[in-house]
Amino acid sequence: MLAIALVLEGRSRAEAAESCGMDRQTLCDWVHRYNAEGLAGLADRRGAVGVKPRLTPEQEAQVDAWVESGPDPALHGGLVRWRRVDLRDLIAHEFGVGLHERSVGKLLRRLDFRRLSVRPQHPESDPAAQEAFKKTEIVRNFVWDGVGQVMANRSWKRMANCALAALHSLCGIFQSLDAR
Repeated sequence: MLAIALVLEGRSRAEAAESCGMDRQTLCDWVHRYNAEGLAGLADRRGAVGVKPRLTPEQEAQVDAWVESGPDPALHGGLVRWRRVDLRDLIAHEFGVGLHERSVGKLLRRLDFRRLSVRPQHPESDPAAQEAFKKTEIVRNFVWDGVGQVMANRSWKRMANCALAALHSLCGIFQSLDAR
């Protein structure tokens, strides 16, 4: 802004650019934009960086609806779940836009879809035992080995017993050190 003010006061563009520590060509560009549009012409003009999306927002909304509802096996050749290659082919057929599988994956990420993996479950698994297991925590118990080394011994402890187990471990260490 100071360089523009100096030019408006009558200094040459080269002098104004040098006194403000900027390139003369940059100042010339700024002056032309100021003359054409006023102060609004000096606003930052950087737009979105990168390649423009190949699908319109309406088309992306349609893809979102397809993925959300899942494939219809009768219409899509027996598909029971969407793969990127299937969506790529459907997008090419419906919109006439060719995308790479990776681009379809990026589109799905942008639409907040994540690939889910089915986790195997044993037929005889016990949900109550699994919940109890989730409430356990690894606690390090320190054990005196009798030679002068303190070794870490990992064991599984229930959350309620963690503080007690840690206290017993520390007492064991101090008792071993006192015995020396």
